[in-house]
Amino acid sequence: MQRSFRIMQKRGVVIDSDDFNGIRDTYPEHHLSKVKPNAKNMDELRQKRRDSNRQKIDVFNQTFEAKRQKYQSTERGYIYAEYDPSHKPKFTSIK
Repeated sequence: MQRSFRIMQKRGVVIDSDDFNGIRDTYPEHHLSKVKPNAKNMDELRQKRRDSNRQKIDVFNQTFEAKRQKYQSTERGYIYAEYDPSHKPKFTSIK
């Protein structure tokens, strides 16, 4: 049995009707074909995102605690209210 091939030219490449693989070389490489994913599957991606969020929260908590300790460590005297009867001001009038 003899097989007949039909020869064609597409995009400047001579191909036969049974094998169109020659056309693949005429197209440029897809821009996303070299991108490597950050995770193999969705569970791993969720875990990575969860870990990165925990690290951000830990850094925020450390900076917050440092600022809080700085403001709490300063000693402030008791500020008397004007209406407090136990407080006797040095001057009782403007004169």
